[in-house]
Amino acid sequence: MNKEKFNILVSSADKNIQSVDIKDLNELKRKFPYCYVIHYLSLMKLSQKNNDINIDETITQASIHSYDRKMIYNLFNKKSKIEKKSLKFIFTDWLKNLSKERERSVENFTEISINQSILDNDNLTTETLAELYFNQGHNERAIQAYKILSLKYPKKSSLFANRIKYIKSKTT
Repeated sequence: MNKEKFNILVSSADKNIQSVDIKDLNELKRKFPYCYVIHYLSLMKLSQKNNDINIDETITQASIHSYDRKMIYNLFNKKSKIEKKSLKFIFTDWLKNLSKERERSVENFTEISINQSILDNDNLTTETLAELYFNQGHNERAIQAYKILSLKYPKKSSLFANRIKYIKSKTT
């Protein structure tokens, strides 16, 4: 095989693989044993023939010398090419609808964050927070905070009970 024929074969292997003889490819493999392209071309040639006895050895050699085994996989599994096309279509649809989804997610996020910020979190209750509630006039919240604190810190429960009595005496 001469250089021009080899270059034509490499540039459009799918079209020109039928015109090449397997003996020429085997000779090239002997001359250039680490050239992946030659191994792949011989694999392409043998994959066209059904039940060739050398196909297993050729697959092994091509995968050993390969830098990307996905090409070998795609050679034998045509379904993966179809799946990639459909994934590309799905991805482009996603890109088109991205701005709409962002707007929806921002609206949902703000609603969720507002609702969560309104709710009291009992785990974050501190004496300072209870005092702030009392100083701001939220006496019921202050009493509730002191009750939570008395459960959290039983050693200080008498102190919190006195604060609750004091707040109740100020509100009535």
